[in-house]
Amino acid sequence: MATTKKPAVKTAKAVKETKEVKTTAVKEVAAAPTTKAEVAHAVKEEAAPKKRACKKAPATKATITVQYQGRDYTDAELIEACKADYAANGFDDAVETLDIYVQPENGVAYYAVNGFGGDKKIDL
Repeated sequence: MATTKKPAVKTAKAVKETKEVKTTAVKEVAAAPTTKAEVAHAVKEEAAPKKRACKKAPATKATITVQYQGRDYTDAELIEACKADYAANGFDDAVETLDIYVQPENGVAYYAVNGFGGDKKIDL
């Protein structure tokens, strides 16, 4: 008697695993870049370094000193003198901006408060 071989029967689990392997392989192939532009974009994304958070440098405090013929005038002194002169002349507006123009050769400083009053001056 000749023995006949029974055909191999796959279990449902084996069939499912085979299908998963095939679909995964298809997805990987579909995700691969196909044009030169897509390849270049993919390379740029891989090569781009990660951005780091920048820390701001602390504010630097500076002082300006005008020296002329043996006299010294610091910026803080000029600012306070201009504010005092402004208040002494009867102005009670809030000082938002202060522009100071120093003429050390004449010994005066002209100032403008909030953009007005270029004719106001203090003697140095």
